[in-house]
Amino acid sequence: RGKGTVQLDVHEGAIELEPLGAGVTRLRAVGNANPHLSAVPTSLINWLARSLCHVAVTVLEAKAADIRSLPHAQRLASDEVYRWLALRLDAHAARRTTNVSAAKAKTPAKSMRAAA
Repeated sequence: RGKGTVQLDVHEGAIELEPLGAGVTRLRAVGNANPHLSAVPTSLINWLARSLCHVAVTVLEAKAADIRSLPHAQRLASDEVYRWLALRLDAHAARRTTNVSAAKAKTPAKSMRAAA
């Protein structure tokens, strides 16, 4: 370790991207890490983690909104792997939207449940 650095042990981590519909994706990130900062209050570490997550999601959202300007945009448009992935993601999103719509159609409206 160099002077002015902190060791951070990352025990595990996961990121889940879940398509919710056309142009909408839920991002869920979970991790378990030890920053070895016993003198720093847990509330400060939690605040910092939330703040960094907010910044990371904001940057990711900005990049995703302007993805066509990124250096590898041409590969996104022409590479077979990206086409395959896009087809699978679109199919998954379509199935999910259909399943959610079907579930909503089977659920009685609140006013009907209240009257029963």
